[in-house]
Amino acid sequence: MTNKIHPDFHQEENRLGYTKKYIEYVLKAAELNQGNYKENIKQAMVDLDYLDSSLSYINILTNSKFLDMASTEFETLKRIKDKPYFARINFKKTSKNTEDVYYIGKTSLYEKETQEPIIIDWRSPVANVYYDGRLGDVSYESNDKTVNGFLSLKRQYKIEDGKLIDCQDVDLTTTDELLQDSLSGKADSRLTEIVSTIQAEQNQVIRADLNRPIIVQGAAGSGKTTIALHRISYFIYQYAEKFRPEQLMIIAPNKMFIDYISDVLPELGVDKIRQATFIDFVKECIGKKLKVVNPEQKLISFLNKEVENEKMVKWLSSFKGSLTYKKIINRYLKDIRDGMSPCEDFVLEKFRLSSGKKLHKLFIKEYKYLPFLKRKEKIQEILRADLKRKKKQALAKLEEKYEEALEQALFHMKDEVKRKKRVVSLMDQKEKRLKKIQQESKHAVKTYMSKLPKDTLLGYYKKLFLSVEQFNKYADGLLTEEQISFFVRYNQEILNKNQVEIEDLAALFYMKAKIFGIDKKLLAKNVVIDEAQDYSEFQFFALKEGLGTDMFTIVGDLAQGIHSYRGLQQWDRLKSVILITATRFYHH
Repeated sequence: MTNKIHPDFHQEENRLGYTKKYIEYVLKAAELNQGNYKENIKQAMVDLDYLDSSLSYINILTNSKFLDMASTEFETLKRIKDKPYFARINFKKTSKNTEDVYYIGKTSLYEKETQEPIIIDWRSPVANVYYDGRLGDVSYESNDKTVNGFLSLKRQYKIEDGKLIDCQDVDLTTTDELLQDSLSGKADSRLTEIVSTIQAEQNQVIRADLNRPIIVQGAAGSGKTTIALHRISYFIYQYAEKFRPEQLMIIAPNKMFIDYISDVLPELGVDKIRQATFIDFVKECIGKKLKVVNPEQKLISFLNKEVENEKMVKWLSSFKGSLTYKKIINRYLKDIRDGMSPCEDFVLEKFRLSSGKKLHKLFIKEYKYLPFLKRKEKIQEILRADLKRKKKQALAKLEEKYEEALEQALFHMKDEVKRKKRVVSLMDQKEKRLKKIQQESKHAVKTYMSKLPKDTLLGYYKKLFLSVEQFNKYADGLLTEEQISFFVRYNQEILNKNQVEIEDLAALFYMKAKIFGIDKKLLAKNVVIDEAQDYSEFQFFALKEGLGTDMFTIVGDLAQGIHSYRGLQQWDRLKSVILITATRFYHH
């Protein structure tokens, strides 16, 4: 660091002092607002009239929303008050005669009366010229329009505990001393402070098209993970009105990593994002206690040469992550689907209420967008509706039929004994059939649906490996006899202990999505996967299908693959899975 004092140092000190005082003022106001909102909610609850409660409910909901906003603003400003900004730009739009001065920080703050910006958010469009632009003529995109102008100043600040330590003017951040000083700091501070030292290449990754998947390839220590987290932060900023943070998820390599990023995510304004390891996420989605063999133990066994038939075990682990294994699962799923599909007519007593052909077509074609179990629920709804509507018709037809038969007997049979016997018989038949309709109608839908088989997820998976003949039915033409035999023997040994391996989770998650569906509250629209080189093609495909999204930020380094026997060897393999049109960035 240079000891030379910047000529504007004292002026900048005053500006920092003003900003801190204004933040204190806003914090006090936010604290007061919180109190007012709480009091308003309390009063609305007291005034709640059960006969006409709409206004009180609106009052409660409105104040709850403002309370949430006030709390968010309060916490954000509390975090930045001792370091409100890290940079400044002087930018003159071509369409204006005056130059604007912007101080860039982790959030925006506006002067209440004039709405002039005191701090602008690093994610705002104009801040992009700080990261990407050299001094001189520059432009940035805002609301699908290009804004041209002249950048005359880029200045960085070193602020510690609310005091200005240093400031200096720069052209390119890559040659900046403050950048080098920040990057040489502690690892935990680097993650939160990188926002002030983002380089042009990193900025391109962060601000790249948010509606397309992306791969961030980088060597160890290159900052790829922090860039991915900042990309999420930028995404939330851009889609604040349309997107909730809960709709984003980080799939982390281990729980230690989750603990690490949990401490810094609030600094980036992304503290509500879900975080989980792949194993824990799949287990939560499956919803049952699932014992997964420790994958690290398997790796250690390989390294120590403790695995019998190591070559075949490694092949099996790799194969379970392949799209060929997906083909086997798809063949099996088709049989499960066909077994669940209704084919018989839905009959009440002797009356057909729904044709089996129609129900089968609905299940296979009309409801193909739904998981199998959801299709069954739809069929059940149709049966109930048909029963309710057509039961009366059946009763009316039966009454009409016996009325005609009785009339025929009474007026056309001359033999009194035979006539009497016939009338009694018809009356008995009528009573029995009417009674049967009433009794059968109570359980008709349940009885019909019980004919359509259902098993647990693990039960279905176990049945796939019930025998060599069973597995061969689905693996025929894709595996050799030797491979099929080994596959069945190996999986039976694991599954008989009610255990699965991590390599089985892609198939299980995929089957869960197709048969049962994934709980909506567990779905995510945008997913960051770290250490992605240790994931298989089938894992990516299963996540895409189960979550119903291909908005992935994939972070990794192919050279760092720990589980190379089951992980990716090249990113291009993902193009056929989820990243057909992906933009790839390589950060060094």
